[in-house]
Amino acid sequence: MNTIMPKLTGDELKLFEKSRYDSAIFEITTKTLAARLDLAWQVYSDKAPHVTDAQKAVARQFLMYVLNIPAYHPNEKIHQQITCYMKKRAELKEKNARFIPGRAPCRLPFNPDTTVLVSTPFYKVTSNVPVYRAIHEGELLDVNQLSKQKDAKGQVKFLTEEQQIGYQVVISEGKFMQNGRVFDTQGMLSHKKSDFAAFTLNTYGEFAVFNHRGMADGIAHSSMNAGLPVVAAGEIQIHEGIPTKITTHSGHYLPTLFNVYRLLEYLEKQGVDVSGVEIIFFETPPNLINLGRNVAITAYSKSLEDNQYLNAYKMPASAIYTHIKARLQQSIPSMILQLEEYRASRKNRFFGHIDELIGNSLTKERQAIAHRLNRALCAFSTTIFQANVSLWLLKQTSEALLQVFEEQIEENQQLSLNHTKSPNNGRLHQNMMFWQSELKGILTNHTDALLDDKTKASKLSRIY
Repeated sequence: MNTIMPKLTGDELKLFEKSRYDSAIFEITTKTLAARLDLAWQVYSDKAPHVTDAQKAVARQFLMYVLNIPAYHPNEKIHQQITCYMKKRAELKEKNARFIPGRAPCRLPFNPDTTVLVSTPFYKVTSNVPVYRAIHEGELLDVNQLSKQKDAKGQVKFLTEEQQIGYQVVISEGKFMQNGRVFDTQGMLSHKKSDFAAFTLNTYGEFAVFNHRGMADGIAHSSMNAGLPVVAAGEIQIHEGIPTKITTHSGHYLPTLFNVYRLLEYLEKQGVDVSGVEIIFFETPPNLINLGRNVAITAYSKSLEDNQYLNAYKMPASAIYTHIKARLQQSIPSMILQLEEYRASRKNRFFGHIDELIGNSLTKERQAIAHRLNRALCAFSTTIFQANVSLWLLKQTSEALLQVFEEQIEENQQLSLNHTKSPNNGRLHQNMMFWQSELKGILTNHTDALLDDKTKASKLSRIY
């Protein structure tokens, strides 16, 4: 962080006057959020006497606001986090001027911190292999071909980077904020739905919200990112900074429940409480989702003002992962019990005694593998039986457990080879392979596939 920065001007320092969110740095719309972040860092770290402590305090507040650093952290930790984040920005901003540390979604098959997207010439067509993969795997939404043709005819306004600033909200300390204040969609309108806003989330982690008037003003979902692929799009209702409803309505991007699922993951990682969110979608549930008989999927048509949506449905966001949790709560204890039975079996004890007599360590080493796997399963069991386990934590710990399975299966196979035995035989190997398959089935079939079969589920009907 030894970069020599130009001396701050009087006009720049005025942006950091007044107190906290009343300062102009939070509201200025002529500089991007990333550019203001750099300016705040310059004020915060400037040791010149003409920069006051009050201005540095405002700069610190702005840095915490943009970098989503909780105010309850100790001052020293806050300083360390700010310094670490800004060091990373200094390293990467030449590759991506809009890069803000910690903001980008993490599920993409490329590094969103350094990848600058360009619009695709045709729907889902690009020479960038990782981006192509992301689009075809459903991790990115591309503007459909018919909408591309309309955009090309000038029916939609593409906003410049500077014009996009006025539509952007940030997530800070668990809430949607705009201009330093808690954001609310009350009074907004999207496709005739009162108190809803249309939204997009791009690969930089920039969240844009706007009134969607059916393109009467030339503004549509593709406007917010000038036609680029996005991570999520649709409509959102936000009350006092907290999302309450999300819909899959975007005629340009045709989002699915899978994209909503990814959005919920992203929001939870950013610290937003999504437990009370209702998901509204416009496809027949039996063709789309299979979360079990107890999931509340309710007809919602009477609550929507737009009479185009006679087949609208809603369900709680929690349903997306409570069923996964229930399946895991059934399966994991069974795996633990079978492992304990394996470790305590007479057969294992017998072979253990034989191994000791002949100086062989095979049984002892297999027991060690079983012990490590059992310990990982018990730790995971503690997580899934928590009353309010989050979607993000559930996915994170599940993937960590799958990694343990991979490692222990590989170690067991190598152990067999070391003792001149077949790597794919043996009771422990067969059990571990079966349990791994069962775990993958639960996580895949009830998130990616059943939440939305990206290749089979019918898409939202074109609106425009």
